[in-house]
Amino acid sequence: MAVPVPPHAPAAQGERSREEILDAAERLMGTRGYAATSISLLAKASGLPPSSIYWHFGSKSGLLGAVMQRGARRFFAAATPDPPASPPEPRERLALLVGRVVSGMREHPRFLRLVAFLLLGGDGGHDQHEAVAGVRAEARGLVRRGLLWAYLPWGEPLARRVADELTDTAQALFDGLFLTTAGGTPSAAVARDVEAALHALAEQVRDGPERSGGPAVSAGLSPRGGC
Repeated sequence: MAVPVPPHAPAAQGERSREEILDAAERLMGTRGYAATSISLLAKASGLPPSSIYWHFGSKSGLLGAVMQRGARRFFAAATPDPPASPPEPRERLALLVGRVVSGMREHPRFLRLVAFLLLGGDGGHDQHEAVAGVRAEARGLVRRGLLWAYLPWGEPLARRVADELTDTAQALFDGLFLTTAGGTPSAAVARDVEAALHALAEQVRDGPERSGGPAVSAGLSPRGGC
C-alpha cells in the first residue's frame, strides 16, 4: 500500500532544493567569482539538475540576486544590536555594535567574500554591480542607525551629528576589519582598536564645532529602524 504524501511535502522539498542551490552559489561565486561560476558547476555542487536552477531563479543573474538578498538579510540580522539590551553609555553601546558586526562576519564569511569579490574584482555586469550597490547602501543605513543608537545618550541632535559625520568612516573601518583578516574572524584586539578609533572620532565631533551643510538624513534611532 502506497504511503500518502503530505500536501506540504512538494513545497518543502522545493524550498530545500532552493536553499541547496543558494548555498552552492554563495560558496562557488565567493571563491571563483561570478563569471567563472557556470550553471553546470552549480548543478554539480548542489547535486541538482540545471533545470532546477532555471526553474527556481530564471537565470544565473537571478540566482545571484537571490544569493545577495538572502545573504544581506542574514548578515544584517546578525549584525544589528538588540535595543532592549541597550547599555546606558555610548562607549558600551558602540562596543556592542562592533561586537555584533564581528559576529555577523563570523557567521556569514562566504556572503561577505562574495560582496568583496564583486566589489573589488569588477566581476559581473551591470545587474550584478547594481545588486552589490544595493547591499552597500543597505549596509550604510545599518551603520548610520547603529551610530545614532550608540550615541543617543548624548542627546538626539549630537547623536545625529555623530552619525552624519562618521557613517562613511565607520563603514570603511568595518570593510577593513573584514578584508585585513582575509575573510576570517577579526581578533578581539583589532575589533577593540576599531571601537576605540570610532569613539575617539565621536568625541572630536562632540567637542568640535558643528559642520555646516552636512547631509540631511532622516532615520530612526533604533538600530533596527523606526523610532
